Amino acid sequence: MRKIALTFLSMSIIGLSIAQKTNSTSPKQVEANQAQPKETVILPSPNGLDPIIKFETTTFDYGVIKEEKGPANGVFKFKNVGKADLQILSVRPSCGCTTSEYTKEAIKPGGSGVIKATYDPARRPGEFNKSISVVTNDPKNQNMMIFIKGNVIEKPKSKDELYPVQQGGLRFLTNHLSFNLTNVETKIDTLKVYNSSKKKMDLKYDKLPNYITILNPIVTKLDTGAVAKIIVKYDAVKRQEIGFVYDKFTIFTNDSTQIEKIVYLSANISEDFSKLTPEQLANAPVLAVDSDTYDFGKVNIGAVVEYDYVLKNTGKSILVIRKVKASCGCTAAQPEKMEIEPGQSTKIKASFNSAGRPGQQHKTITVITNDPKKSSITLTLKGEVLKEDSIEIKGDPKKGEGSGTMYKIK
Repeated sequence: MRKIALTFLSMSIIGLSIAQKTNSTSPKQVEANQAQPKETVILPSPNGLDPIIKFETTTFDYGVIKEEKGPANGVFKFKNVGKADLQILSVRPSCGCTTSEYTKEAIKPGGSGVIKATYDPARRPGEFNKSISVVTNDPKNQNMMIFIKGNVIEKPKSKDELYPVQQGGLRFLTNHLSFNLTNVETKIDTLKVYNSSKKKMDLKYDKLPNYITILNPIVTKLDTGAVAKIIVKYDAVKRQEIGFVYDKFTIFTNDSTQIEKIVYLSANISEDFSKLTPEQLANAPVLAVDSDTYDFGKVNIGAVVEYDYVLKNTGKSILVIRKVKASCGCTAAQPEKMEIEPGQSTKIKASFNSAGRPGQQHKTITVITNDPKKSSITLTLKGEVLKEDSIEIKGDPKKGEGSGTMYKIK
């Protein structure tokens, strides 16, 4: 039988409390002190026989760099104008985009050395200005900063890069169209496509839902290497939905590598209240929530968390709940009733199944109503789901006991 030893945090917490009382340095300060090695301060020699570093320039301007040409090199030249050997102790660029090499041998008085800086322009278009920290044994210039700057011109993109989404021989700038509209509107967007195959492509738009229309000029043929725009109209009146909705449609082709091309659609459809008169707005329903956030604290994995959100109609006409949608399948939400009379309330019962979901949790439930001033609200369910090999321990603060999590050691 496997032996399981339990390690309690309470002893550690008590020890930490004692340590904190005997040492005024905070844990963050201790961590910072440990992370920062102490640098040796170099004092000037009494006889004035010190090294002195002198750069020809402390800023290197690369000018214009073309991204496609790869890393660019710059050189900082310096001399030892002092009376003792000069040593470069370290060179540290400020970012990972820059690497450096430098003269590591001691430099005699009158001698010279270099620091080579290499800047990688890959995926970094535009102007840049970076620093490089230089540490020397020159007492007056022990910690110096030198700088590099320039302007990266982005490399010209190929057609494949301009149309990164590939479905067989047909490439898209994006195959996802997003619409934001009211339930009485239609909106138009455009799919930009490119035929990267070696033959002419035929396109058909069969089995479209009634709320999707392909507008003229309808692209039915696309020569090899050609680009085109497919104009898509989305009709929210025919969609007959409120809130966030997700759809897709298929473009059928003669492409042997992938006949069907999938286009994804998302729409945020809000109810149109623009035609309500001032009198209608004054007599409209008003949604009020007792608490829109429930923190269930910490529960063991597998537990089912339930909570009732109370919604009240403080307006003057019937409040209609149009839609209730949870953010994931692990959370269920069901209102007691979909219509609330003025002055009345209802509950939305939320249930979260924590099985297979360890760690911090943040689930939401979207509620859409006919309240013209606040038609959509978000209810939140949050907390922490503990793993199977942990147990929550709560100590008594009055006794100096701490709280924490106890883990099984296998």
